[in-house]
Amino acid sequence: MNMKHFTTFVKDQVLVIQFDMEDKTVNLLNQQSLTSLKSLMTSAYTDDKIQGIVIQSAKDSFCMGADVNFIQKLVATHPNSETLYQKIWEMQSFLLSFEKPTVAIINGRCLGGGLELALACHYRVGIERTKLQLALPEVRLGIIPGLGGTQRLPRLIGLENALQMLLKGAPVSEDKALSQGLLNSITTEKSALKQAIDYIHSHNPRDHKDKMLNMYQPDHLMTMSAASALAKKQTQGCYVNVENLLQAVYEGHLVSLESGLKTETEYFVKTLLHPSTQAMLKTLYIDRQALRKKAKDALENHPITQIGIIGGGFMGGAIAAHAQVQGLKVVVIETDQERMLKAKEYIDSLVSKYSQTNRTKPLPKVTITKEYQKLKGCELVIEAVFEDLALKRQVLRQAEQYMDDQAVLASNTSTIPITLLAEELVSPKRFVGIHFFSPVAKMALIEVIAGKLTNKRALDFGKALSAVLNKTPIIVKDIRGFYTSNVCMGYIYEAITLLTEGVSPTVIENAAKQIGMPAPPLALVDEIGIDVAWHILQEAKKDPEASQPSQAVLDLVDQMYQQKRLGRKTQKGFYLYEPKKQLWPELMTMYPHIEHDFESVKKRLFDAQVNTAKTIQEKGYISKEEANVGAILGLGFCPQTGGPIVNKG
Repeated sequence: MNMKHFTTFVKDQVLVIQFDMEDKTVNLLNQQSLTSLKSLMTSAYTDDKIQGIVIQSAKDSFCMGADVNFIQKLVATHPNSETLYQKIWEMQSFLLSFEKPTVAIINGRCLGGGLELALACHYRVGIERTKLQLALPEVRLGIIPGLGGTQRLPRLIGLENALQMLLKGAPVSEDKALSQGLLNSITTEKSALKQAIDYIHSHNPRDHKDKMLNMYQPDHLMTMSAASALAKKQTQGCYVNVENLLQAVYEGHLVSLESGLKTETEYFVKTLLHPSTQAMLKTLYIDRQALRKKAKDALENHPITQIGIIGGGFMGGAIAAHAQVQGLKVVVIETDQERMLKAKEYIDSLVSKYSQTNRTKPLPKVTITKEYQKLKGCELVIEAVFEDLALKRQVLRQAEQYMDDQAVLASNTSTIPITLLAEELVSPKRFVGIHFFSPVAKMALIEVIAGKLTNKRALDFGKALSAVLNKTPIIVKDIRGFYTSNVCMGYIYEAITLLTEGVSPTVIENAAKQIGMPAPPLALVDEIGIDVAWHILQEAKKDPEASQPSQAVLDLVDQMYQQKRLGRKTQKGFYLYEPKKQLWPELMTMYPHIEHDFESVKKRLFDAQVNTAKTIQEKGYISKEEANVGAILGLGFCPQTGGPIVNKG
């Protein structure tokens, strides 16, 4: 039988439903798919010949969760909490009503609403060697699970394990999913259906339902208190969804499953209608997905199979390792045998760290060489040497001589204008900035920089590379520092300005945490390197159009640089790192202490970033949507606001 989004067949008196959404590469839960699934299962309940139901996927992954566009349409068409509650409860009621034994066969990714669908089933079989990922990532989008995740998960794997999954939003490993009971078994693709059918013929749903009712235990109050305190410390009370999630779990575990699901629905609706949630969904899902879609479209037109990287150091080696793990052949150019060996050791160590242990195909080759001629065959070549204009120009000119005519040349510079770097190139139109963030494998953003002569094809290659590497690209016109570095340095300079005005460094760092910044500014500049900040300032002095911090800031950064207090790399900067990390005591007495209102300190740190971002966006260097996505993904800017342009300050 065929029904939109699903195909079915009957085997041994079991209805097998295969999830296979039309016109989509992944399965999602939306009005159409949920309605179709409900219709199929309801028919099976009234058919005496059907003893149970198996739900599986015909795609590479089980289900990626609820379609956020569908959720947003629900908000638009159900503007008040009462009608929205009724609509969400309809979906909750469906997942509560599985009358016959139901088994989910899970392959690949099973996320959000997809995992909640699997949790509503009576048994879950994982298929090995499909890169299984099970997660409830809603907290990262500013929402909470709304199809039973806060209620079924604790009842299934225990409160402490469930809180780890719910609050982190990260996928659990196959082994952990099995040991905790999130998966009942892991087997081969060939054996999965037989195992599911055997379960159905030997079990009654009542066994499952009885197990799911008894939740409360005396030590749960201590667990909830500890989780609440830890969440408060990490989020500083900036995220309404985290508070509502904890409340839903706590209230729901004191009552029956059905009552708990009603509690979850109330908190889901309350969270969804909150302005900060809507801002986060707009930026972190809708706008981000649109940018990723453009990158995938670019990749279809400009396939990339091999890239060249000039420089196998900290950034170049990390780009090479990540590219190899993502399936690209890589050529790395280094200057001598010693550097080649160091690059190989570094790249191999990163590949070992990030590569899948259950990989079925061998990784493509990384070639490390002194010979620029080996760049032949690379569709894209990235320069990743030290931030020095003369050095970068030299290696770019040399690379251009040996590249294929249609290949694109790029620089990973974070501050030097692309137009300036391109001045001595024969073909500046095929030259583009591709700014990676550290750590390369972890950071989700790539800044693609358009020089004055960069053509569309070169920009499209930057987007295409983002798609291959599973990153989100933003397009920025060429200015010194581009977008993210300018916003970041604005934040850091404001913090140093406050310090020179007599504000306690402890107050500065705590104020930053309380506006929602993941890294306080003085700690951040230590991680970046005070020498990097110093070099940025030196280059900015040469540019009459570049914004300049106060002389007091220039003097302090120069003093730190001359004293070789360069941050974590030298184990001393604004912080000391031995025997443990702490603020440098001399900062407390370096400037006469002047009392500042704590709220005004918070506002200045926030406004420094907002004003920088708005200035760049209003000058037409970046779109509003890309400014918001870039600030959050690249800098961690106050995610609860939806970005610096969404929030008017």
